[in-house]
Parts: sequence; structure tokens; C-alpha cells
Amino acid sequence: MFLRLGYDGTTLDAVAEAVGVTKPAIYYHFKSKDGLFKELFSGMIEGTTADYFAMLQGANGPNEMLDVMFGSMSEIEAEFSSTPDAGIDLAYLPFMIDAARRFPELRELLDGFYTRTIELIVVQLETGKETGEVRLDLDCRMAALALVSEFEGLLLVGSIAKSCDDRGMELGIAELFRRGMASA
Repeated sequence: MFLRLGYDGTTLDAVAEAVGVTKPAIYYHFKSKDGLFKELFSGMIEGTTADYFAMLQGANGPNEMLDVMFGSMSEIEAEFSSTPDAGIDLAYLPFMIDAARRFPELRELLDGFYTRTIELIVVQLETGKETGEVRLDLDCRMAALALVSEFEGLLLVGSIAKSCDDRGMELGIAELFRRGMASA
């Protein structure tokens, strides 16, 4: 409901009705609308991150890491979609931005997610340099930032433009990164 209507457009009365409980029942579990929102948002992010981080850490080198990142897009789209097979709701980005602006602790949670993601990518790329899979002159931090930006951009653009909502495009972009990072 928060994703669809935004924080300001969501009332506890509407939430109570949607889940089939009374408003006092919601207040029994959450002190306020802020508390409910923070709990839902934190749960959504934390529920996604543990598995994602484990997949990135468990990747056997940078090529497998790219497969993990771009191969997980359909799962992430399903997590943030209110309609099956519809891609990420367009409200996803404003929802995330609003949460980060409204609640500093949620901004820190998102920042922690991106910081950890970038760190894990850098480790994979540095390992790739050691094994000869990645060019020695590659700036691993800049490449990690580019990968994260491209990944988020694909999620957003794929939800807006159906011409860009294509599994082949995801794999093609992963291949472009592979070629750009590869040692000669």
C-alpha cells in the first residue's frame, strides 16, 4: 500500500481495512504510522539483502558475479512489484527516495546496502585481477560504481519502457561489462 499510494497517501485506516484488522490492532504492534512504515521498509530491504550478499560473496570470480547480479533481476522485480510479471512498480524509485529523505535511519540502511554491494564487487574484481580474468589497469571501485548504477538503471528503465524490459538486454549488458573488464 505504501508503495502504491506513498507515505502521505496511506492511512492506518486503509491499512487496517486492507489486512482485515482494526486500527487499534495495528497500534498494538506499531506505535505509529512511522513505526509501521519503517518496519515494512526495513524488512523489505533486509529480506532482499542477505540472499543477494551471499550470492555476490559466493560467486566464483567476476564473470559469475555478473551472472549473479544480472541474473537476479527478475527476482528483484518480483519483490518490488504489486502485479505479477509487471516489472518494478514505477512508484519504487520515489518510494525509496521518500523513505530515505523522511527517515535518516532508512537512508543509512540503503547507504549500507549500496556500500556493501560495492565492497563485494570490488573484492570480486580484485580477485579477478589476481587470476588474470580482469585487466590490471581497471579501477575496481569505479567499475563497481558503474555496475551498481547500470543495474539500478536497468531496473528503472525496464519498468518504464517495455522495449527495454528484455532478458536479452540484461545479459547483453553483463557481456559488455565482461568484455570491458577482461584482460587481453
